[in-house]
Amino acid sequence: MIKLVLLLGIVVAVMLARRMLFPRLPKPQPPPPVLALPKSVRAPTAADIAQRTAPLIALGLRGTISPMPAALTDSRIGGPLIWPAGQTPPTDKSGAPLVLLAQIDLARLPAPLDLPRAGILQMLIAPFDGWGCAFPSAQGNGFVLALHPPGTDFAAPIPPAEGAGPFRRRGPSGKTHAKDGAAITWVLVNCPPTPADYRLADLAHAGQRPSQAEEEEIDILYSDLSLQRGTYDIMLRGNPDFTQNDVREDPRFAGMINLMAFSSSGGAFMWGDAGEACVLIPPADLGANLAAPDLSRAVYYWDCC
Repeated sequence: MIKLVLLLGIVVAVMLARRMLFPRLPKPQPPPPVLALPKSVRAPTAADIAQRTAPLIALGLRGTISPMPAALTDSRIGGPLIWPAGQTPPTDKSGAPLVLLAQIDLARLPAPLDLPRAGILQMLIAPFDGWGCAFPSAQGNGFVLALHPPGTDFAAPIPPAEGAGPFRRRGPSGKTHAKDGAAITWVLVNCPPTPADYRLADLAHAGQRPSQAEEEEIDILYSDLSLQRGTYDIMLRGNPDFTQNDVREDPRFAGMINLMAFSSSGGAFMWGDAGEACVLIPPADLGANLAAPDLSRAVYYWDCC
């Protein structure tokens, strides 16, 4: 009996010693469940893009430079600045005169669109430092958008500074647009948005890539849409284009519409290496009073590749 008790004591002592030397590890727990990632957005098809693009097409007047001479009050790109008599022409912060980028004789447009029916609309920009753009610029800060009513008495024209503005050195007619100006020929077009339009951003950044066959169909679709826009120097209304990104992705400018856009695809301008510029405006400011639209909240922006 004594031997049995001693033997049990030894066994218990060994077990206690083992537990002290080799403590029991916690029971392994099952791994946490893997959270299912959301399924990728399916690749867009040409049909998807066409369906999304169709309601965004807007009427526009596509303007290209003409070899015809332009009078001082005609629609023209560049050339001397005319300004109401008795008023001081605008300057930039350094006091340098602003450059006339373009002016529009609204009464002689082939289609009025939702623009004033008369008067002369001018777009002026600072001659240097990014051509007046602070990316983007507010009205009066590097650019001026002015609407002169019919019957305005203009002072003597002011010749532009040599080499100022984003003009090509020579156009197809051999003229220097900044100095001499160039008349504009207008064509009414259905102007679709481009792939850079912020309203199509989710299609451009879909989670999956289209198949090669679908990519070819999409390329054909975008080519057709580009042909509808055509090459231009200035686009009145319609849709703007962007080389880098659509500034309307910023909530402050969301919903703004194109008032006028300027492209390097024509023969008049060269925005950087080859870019696009535009003037955007809240739709209510343009449509509330066509005779005297509110231009104070217009935004000017350009970018290049």
